[in-house]
Amino acid sequence: HLPADKLVEKIEKDDSSHILIFDVRKPEEYQRSHLKNAIQVDPDMDAETFIRKYGKRIENKELVFYCSVGKRSSVFIERIMDSAQKANAVSWYNLRGGIFRWYNLGYPVFNDRGETDDIHPFNSFWGQLVRKREKK
Repeated sequence: HLPADKLVEKIEKDDSSHILIFDVRKPEEYQRSHLKNAIQVDPDMDAETFIRKYGKRIENKELVFYCSVGKRSSVFIERIMDSAQKANAVSWYNLRGGIFRWYNLGYPVFNDRGETDDIHPFNSFWGQLVRKREKK
């Protein structure tokens, strides 16, 4: 698991091109908000499809996966880990606490219009974990 502050450090390095971030949520969740430059992948995608679509892109890269709280992305990593290793990915991490913790720590999220304060709650139970931000 990779804490949010460590991901920020990796992103803010002079050359963060060695990192690929994957959002393991449904398209409607991703469209509402996501981490900057994250690539949306279906949480149910199998390893073969993932490698067919992203195998060349993940070579020599650090991979970071996230979902709402970390469950779906953790399951996803387990499913693709062996294939990612064979495709020469350098490492793979699950963002600790997912996008909910990322957002609650004050880090930015984006949609197709730019930065936003809107987070898809996944459902009414899990959505309680998201703390609304003060308006600036």
